[in-house]
Amino acid sequence: MKKILQFISAAILLLTSSLCVKAQQSCSTIIHVDGVTGVNNISCGGENTPCATIGFGIIRAMVSGDTLVRIRQGNYNEVVELSNGISLWGGFD
Repeated sequence: MKKILQFISAAILLLTSSLCVKAQQSCSTIIHVDGVTGVNNISCGGENTPCATIGFGIIRAMVSGDTLVRIRQGNYNEVVELSNGISLWGGFD
């Protein structure tokens, strides 16, 4: 039983580590949000074309089938409604 728990713990650690690395890199499967340079439109979300708000970033992720929303460091004056299956990663420069 102890070996099974160690295996499960190692698998969770590996999965968590790979998600953290993925969220810190530029990736086409991540929706990017930047409150300063972003614009909310049907094609926003790329690293060079971020969405302006977290809420719109979540909607874009849901529509495009993405699961990660990468949020640039800043202040966002909005009410955010979370969605199942969408992870928010914040504080990026």
